[in-house]
Amino acid sequence: MRISPISQNNQSFKAVNQKYYKRALEEVSCLENVTNDWLCSLRYDIYAKNIPVKDGIDTLLAVKNIIYRCNEGLYNDLNIYENLFKREQSKQ
Repeated sequence: MRISPISQNNQSFKAVNQKYYKRALEEVSCLENVTNDWLCSLRYDIYAKNIPVKDGIDTLLAVKNIIYRCNEGLYNDLNIYENLFKREQSKQ
């Protein structure tokens, strides 16, 4: 999975997963939001350690900026990943 920086609205995200970001752009252009399938796929890749937690956080933050109205699931996942990242950092 390709990860590269993007810059949007004067905010720079260092590790946005391009696979998920492009898929989110497609879903937002049609539905004005991301689907639960999108959130579940990202969640799976994070828990399976295919994507680092920090990259998942950056991806969600970047996607949050392109969505007109975020759903509650996105905010819940973002909080979970931030707590998970803090826990990982405290173990190091």
